Amino acid sequence: MHSGRSAFFRVEPCGCPTRRSAEKIKLRQNEEPRFLRRNEAESAFFVKNSSRAFFLAGSDAVAIKELERSLIEKIAGLELNDTFRIKLDADECGIEELNNSLMSVPLFGGNQVVSVSSAESLTNEKKFEGLLEKIKKLDESVLLIMKTRKSVPARQLLNSSLVKYCAEKRAAFYGYAPNNEREAVAWVTDYCRRKGYRVTADAAARLVTLVGMEPGEIVSEVEKIALNFDGNLTKENVEELLVDHRERAADEWAEAILQGEARSVALAAKATNSGREGILAISILFSKLMELESAKSGEQVVYFRRAAVERAMKRWNSEKIGKALEILLKLDINLKSKPQDGAIARIELATLKLLEL
Repeated sequence: MHSGRSAFFRVEPCGCPTRRSAEKIKLRQNEEPRFLRRNEAESAFFVKNSSRAFFLAGSDAVAIKELERSLIEKIAGLELNDTFRIKLDADECGIEELNNSLMSVPLFGGNQVVSVSSAESLTNEKKFEGLLEKIKKLDESVLLIMKTRKSVPARQLLNSSLVKYCAEKRAAFYGYAPNNEREAVAWVTDYCRRKGYRVTADAAARLVTLVGMEPGEIVSEVEKIALNFDGNLTKENVEELLVDHRERAADEWAEAILQGEARSVALAAKATNSGREGILAISILFSKLMELESAKSGEQVVYFRRAAVERAMKRWNSEKIGKALEILLKLDINLKSKPQDGAIARIELATLKLLEL
């Protein structure tokens, strides 16, 4: 059972719902699936053993990804990154390619996972005619997971016979996420109230500014702060734990690049909050590169930075510093013009380019 405010879920240790929770989400006649209800205090995700097709929708990408991992591990007994998992994009493939993937089980043997992204396209019943009947006949060895890539209104999904079928099987999940910062702040306040945490209005607002509006991400940070400050969320506590932590992570990433360490690629996600705070990391690395340039010109470096600067100067000449600044400038422009468009991928690619200098 997965429960929480519309977009947040929890996997119970046993991996299955209790009788009480199952009764709680039981569909009544003429009642729409609970997972499609907006602003419910609680939502649940009920997995039946007979469910082999799962429709995961909503704007909380974190929740959907974690739920996919849980389904694969709990139901198929596999690791998320198993190489034989078939991945398709509904925007790029048609019904024939999807059918072929669903029929390819004998070629692989054992449990097989077919993961389809851009699943909002599957609700186009004209394009994917016959898909629902194919899903109803799925072999027990096939686990089909359909994930939306774009934020789709819940009411729109309800018009799809495919989504309705999954919901009736208790195999559908709608990951609601706030539409704006005002909703997100209200979400944080309500979550803290239900958890018994004390939160001030300015703390909730600052948390949303730093973390973003993904409920899964918000909950993770709220729990960290509550643990460190005995359930008290003030603006000062939020900044002490999140801002200082993020700056330290960005500083570590920048230093790893200056020293030519391959681990800097792995550090990129943590240093930039999965791409959402890339500008902060860029500014820190920019400052360090300018510090190197100043040191090469004979300017004094503060004492505690001398050892690190001297090591970096062996690797970085003026030409390399110039090229690095060009890479950072281009990355900065891209992140500001398209902040949500593959930010972490852009940052990791820029990191690789910097290491190649």
